[in-house]
Amino acid sequence: MDEQTPLGGTPYDDIDPPSDGSYAEDDGSEVFQEPREPLDLEATPPTGVTPISGTSAVDHLSDLDFTPPPADSEADNPNRGRARERIARRKQGRGSGSSYPSPVRNTPPRERTVRDPASIVTRGISSARSAAKVARSSSRRESTSSDVAFKLPFNRSTLLIGGGAAFVALIVILLGIWRNRPIEAMPNALWIGTEWTYEERNTQEIFALTERLKRHKIGVVYAWVSWLQVDLTWRGEQSFPNIQNFVSLFREQYPEAVLYAWISLPNDTAGVPYRIDNPLVQDAVAVFSQRAVEEFGFDGVMLNIEQVWNNDQNYLATLRAVRQAIGSESLLAVAVPPDWSPIGAGIPVPPLIVPGTVWEGDYKRSVALLVDQIMVMAYNSGLSVPGDYTLWTAYQVQTFAEAIAELGAGALGTEIMIGIPTYGAEPPGHDPVVENVITAVEGVKLAVEQSEDAADFVRGIALYAGWETDDQEWTDFMNSWVRSQ
Repeated sequence: MDEQTPLGGTPYDDIDPPSDGSYAEDDGSEVFQEPREPLDLEATPPTGVTPISGTSAVDHLSDLDFTPPPADSEADNPNRGRARERIARRKQGRGSGSSYPSPVRNTPPRERTVRDPASIVTRGISSARSAAKVARSSSRRESTSSDVAFKLPFNRSTLLIGGGAAFVALIVILLGIWRNRPIEAMPNALWIGTEWTYEERNTQEIFALTERLKRHKIGVVYAWVSWLQVDLTWRGEQSFPNIQNFVSLFREQYPEAVLYAWISLPNDTAGVPYRIDNPLVQDAVAVFSQRAVEEFGFDGVMLNIEQVWNNDQNYLATLRAVRQAIGSESLLAVAVPPDWSPIGAGIPVPPLIVPGTVWEGDYKRSVALLVDQIMVMAYNSGLSVPGDYTLWTAYQVQTFAEAIAELGAGALGTEIMIGIPTYGAEPPGHDPVVENVITAVEGVKLAVEQSEDAADFVRGIALYAGWETDDQEWTDFMNSWVRSQ
């Protein structure tokens, strides 16, 4: 395997992040960045490999390309407090879905009354004025008919001063409450590679990145760290100090964002044997995940293990080991395969995928109970018609949402991200004419409409990947998704 940055959610083929790391603005203005020399990346591992027809879905996959590295230490993670607050809030309960304001739900509320805050304030003010008017009229009537007149021990100036002081005190209290309220991260996500975490970046460059994220309501970032090689060493060790620098600069510019350490584990795929049954592998992943949180300063870990087949108990054991290592106060996310080729689902299925290549509902729920976020890689389907891909994507969203919703209170705190593609052609799995931002978003919207209350578990969309997303795709994402929410 060569040294390249693994791609979060696409096939392990020769895919390289953009050499300049720049992001052009949607409005045509330039972001700032001077051209860079092509990056000599330490492979960012790919994900979402498509099983080929016939055998155990991995026999005919192309060679893998992996990439990225970890960082030097800072034993204290200043962001642990925010992660703790998020977890605590989620565990307190959130009704029928996520604790985040549902960014995905775009259907009218059912059996609920949603009031316009402005109208509530207006009605309150009107009621107060009416009550005061009635009181004054009553007072005047009583004073004219009574023989006794009562004098207040203070004048109008005293009332105004006292009322003003009370009003100021109220404003101070409200501002204090507002200031202390935790800021929720924006709903969508982006995968970024070694072009950000392995390269030396300055404040201006990080500022441009975070401004783009904010404009597109992206509050979750999966930042490349490393992948576990066959010899159980982590790729890119020499670049780990730059990771820590990136995390620090990113925090300064966008403290409310959730920053995951993207860690990859190739498994049972081209060039790599099945190995998650090995306790040494499980331990290596757990220890490194702890390092990513405690030393590098990430909020949590995005674990990208490929391939994982239905009912693999060794995968669950690996997740338990990671959870124990990072603790309940840190976040754990996983990138999972779609239900490639469900049987009898009434949707188009990829012609090259083995029929019945899916995760059963019980297995989806077993994973959900161990993690905070499930990122479904809804791409690399091998379909050839845009409309078929839209229906296939809608099925992925709905089947995962409904499976997790069955957990009821047990699913509190678990959210779903839907990964959609912005990378170039990777035949036979991915054709960007078929699989793109617009066709994927149409599928997500369709599923949200059909999934009823289960859609509350869907937090947003994750773009794969930052180094592949061009200006048109950013514009498509803004117009088709961000502005529709």
